[in-house]
Amino acid sequence: MKDEFRKAKLVGIGLIVVAKETAQKVAKELMRKGKINEKQADAFVSKIAAKVDKHRGRIEKEVRTEISRFVKEVERKGKRKKRK
Repeated sequence: MKDEFRKAKLVGIGLIVVAKETAQKVAKELMRKGKINEKQADAFVSKIAAKVDKHRGRIEKEVRTEISRFVKEVERKGKRKKRK
């Protein structure tokens, strides 16, 4: 079970990285289209990164919770199959 929680934390970190990378891509695209300038793009990415970091703990907790539920469900199903 400890390994599952470690994996959950890695998934949470991966989600955070993807969110930040997506913000950077969106900012670059908006700059390319002339909708925003570089300073605005930097501010946008910084704002998104700050929000993601602020909610990092909650994201990781939700991922851990879902993995726990999944593991318990798999364990219950495994016990049912053994009974048959």
